Amino acid sequence: MLLSLPLALLALDPACLDGPAVEAALAAEHAPLEGRRVHLEEAEGGVRVSLKEATGETLVQRVVPAEGSCQAFCAASAVLVAAWLTELDRAHLPSPPSPPWHWEVGAAARALAGPPGPTWGALAEVGWGTQGRNWTTRAELGVEGPRDEALAPGRVRWQRFTAALGGTYRFSLGKAFVAGRAEAVGALLSLRGLGYTSDSMALGGDVGACVGVRAGWPLGAFTPWVDLSATGWWIPARLHVVGVADGAVLPHFDAALSLGVSWARL
Repeated sequence: MLLSLPLALLALDPACLDGPAVEAALAAEHAPLEGRRVHLEEAEGGVRVSLKEATGETLVQRVVPAEGSCQAFCAASAVLVAAWLTELDRAHLPSPPSPPWHWEVGAAARALAGPPGPTWGALAEVGWGTQGRNWTTRAELGVEGPRDEALAPGRVRWQRFTAALGGTYRFSLGKAFVAGRAEAVGALLSLRGLGYTSDSMALGGDVGACVGVRAGWPLGAFTPWVDLSATGWWIPARLHVVGVADGAVLPHFDAALSLGVSWARL
């Protein structure tokens, strides 16, 4: 509770309205004013205690009841002003800086295994996240080499062009790392008939999900890595050739081994 002298007594004893005395009490309590001044004056209902800049600008003020002795009033005023100083200093503290963003780009060659046989592939990727955190977001564009599905008397050559978006969580192992990842995948499916009376092309779409694990070894801004992944395709892709009784269904699963390198902004 803030204590001060009755107003009638303060008017008779100007020493009770002594701002420098309050400043001296603050200095004794190691509460530096840093160029600010304490000003006391009589006011309706008590004493107006003000904290001012050296220029005279009032930072904060309050009218407190005039009760108690001059010594008690000075001590209580010092406590009040010290609380103001703490609040002002806290208000002027700079906000902690936001963690910087981290991003990297990469490319890889791939070997894909799955029916009707293995093929090649390639991908380009970009990842981004907050520096110092293990989670990153990852986007990828990829292409798979063409594969043939026999459908007598000819064959159907098909190929996927993929796009993926997902997340990666990285575990540090000293200088190396291991990362698990999961993505949603979409694909443009290109089909072309070969060996038929009239060969033609068609386009389709597919969606799926991919999970993988990656191990890498950062070397400055560059990181070589190896990645093993599996992709499941959800939409049954049925092949049908006009005039051919038999049909076929494209495989629902692919496994891929990728060797790549990424470049990160340090």
